[in-house]
Amino acid sequence: YPATERVTDPGSAGISARIYPNPCTGTTALLTCTLERYEHTSVVITSANGRVTRQISIKGDTTPIDVTGIAKGVYTWSVIQNGLIIDSGKLSVQ
Repeated sequence: YPATERVTDPGSAGISARIYPNPCTGTTALLTCTLERYEHTSVVITSANGRVTRQISIKGDTTPIDVTGIAKGVYTWSVIQNGLIIDSGKLSVQ
């Protein structure tokens, strides 16, 4: 994935995102109820060693994420818009 830069204050980007359910098995969803635009926006799931395991374009307030086939563990999710990480958190796959 191309280099990204983190927004200093994620709240200033106008987003509040979360993953539900978390922890999860099979499928979870990214909820982005305060994101104003979805162009050039994706959620990236990264393993502890930095490997991108999923990258999904965000097209609305709820983005399903299939974690089938991902090893159990803790991952980082990042919402990236125009090359900037505008929110991130942890995802536990069981």
